[in-house]
Amino acid sequence: MTYDIHISDVLTFKRCRRAWNWASPLRSNLTPLQPYGPFFIGSVVHGALRQRYYFGINAVDVVDELADEYLAPLRDRYPAVLEANRPKIDEWVTFCKAILEHYDQWARSYNGPYNDRTLDFINVEQSFNVPMRTNRGFYARRIRKAGKFDGIVRHRLDGKLYLWEIKTTKSIFQRERQLDLEEQADSYALDVQEMLGESVAGIIYTLIRKALPVAPDVLKRGGLSQNKQIDTTFERYLAAIREYHGHNATSTFIADTYGEFLQHLLDNGNPFFHRVMITRSPAQLKTARDELYAVAQEMVNPSVAIYKTGDTHCNWCIFREMCIALQQGQYEFAEKMLHENFVPNTYHIQGVDEL
Repeated sequence: MTYDIHISDVLTFKRCRRAWNWASPLRSNLTPLQPYGPFFIGSVVHGALRQRYYFGINAVDVVDELADEYLAPLRDRYPAVLEANRPKIDEWVTFCKAILEHYDQWARSYNGPYNDRTLDFINVEQSFNVPMRTNRGFYARRIRKAGKFDGIVRHRLDGKLYLWEIKTTKSIFQRERQLDLEEQADSYALDVQEMLGESVAGIIYTLIRKALPVAPDVLKRGGLSQNKQIDTTFERYLAAIREYHGHNATSTFIADTYGEFLQHLLDNGNPFFHRVMITRSPAQLKTARDELYAVAQEMVNPSVAIYKTGDTHCNWCIFREMCIALQQGQYEFAEKMLHENFVPNTYHIQGVDEL
């Protein structure tokens, strides 16, 4: 028997074996029956950007179609559940469109390293299934690696191959700090080399914060707030000036009244999107390869020990309530909750979001 190992499954296994035992395709393979926002938003945003970059289609225009595709299994099997969740699904769809519209504005104006105009997309959402190598560099007999790259690009300036990855996140700063030890980057760099026979020069990450720039408050004395803590962008604030002041918002008026604050927004960059390239040395990749093989051997062992790992990730774990019930010895109740709230993952299109 051959086992397909996904890096997302590896990360779940290392984070908490109990959650892995419920969610893994190698085990119970369960996913929530109720639509789950992070999965939905991540899947739709990734799918829409695939259409944008590979087919040149406006990402916002395909959101409704992608949402229908994502929800089709639920609509076919559990229409009552879908209708009960329709209000929040509509909110997610609106949110996806707003994020993608904002992203398009940013991407068109971004002139930093590895901007869109310097990249040729070879493929997007590229599925792969490649051999896993042992710590000696040989092919493992029973284990392969499978998954899907967000994209593979070639840089026009250096002619080299890069992986293209999109990550939605709550905090760009914290997410960027993780990239030096990003195990997905390690794994994918190894995988693309197995698939194409060419090493990647690096992984280009586009980090998208799951938030939208807000409009400034209107002050009681008139004018717009210039609070430097406001979560906004230069473009959004400038639009607010023109909306509020109308025909009075001449260039001179804007410079005199809001120039210093607008400069502050420009100097502090865009807090909603960030593009960064990371590299992996041959030594790093060898270490990653050896670690992945060691973990994979545990994952395919039917006698591997299963236990919980309690940490901050428990706060957003989809199995939180079932896990608490097990800890309290309420085994039948835990099984009942699993049966009522989860279904085999073939019923849903798995999301690709950062939780």
